[in-house]
Amino acid sequence: MGHGFGLVWDGKQTSEISGLFGNYLKYNNPYKVSSYFSAGMPVIVWEQAAICEFVRKNNVGISVAGLGQLQEKVAQITSSQFTDMLRNVKHIKQKN
Repeated sequence: MGHGFGLVWDGKQTSEISGLFGNYLKYNNPYKVSSYFSAGMPVIVWEQAAICEFVRKNNVGISVAGLGQLQEKVAQITSSQFTDMLRNVKHIKQKN
C-alpha cells in the first residue's frame, strides 16, 4: 500500500473524456474507484466525473481536466499530503 495512484479514466482521448464512456463518468461512480480504495490507493479522476466531488471532499485523490496535467499535479503533492490521502482512503475502506 502507498505506492501510487489508481487512474479512473475512460475514453479514446488523453486531453478529455468524451463519448459514451465520458458521459457515463459524468453521472455514475465507476467500480474502479472502489477497487482502488480496496487496494488502499488514492485515485486520479476526471474533474467532471460524478465521483470528483467525493474525492476532493474526502481528500482521497486528485482530479485533472486531462491526462496532460498528470505529471505536474502529481509532482506538486508532498509526501505529507500523500500520507494524508492514504490515511483517508484507509478510513473510507474501513467504513465499508
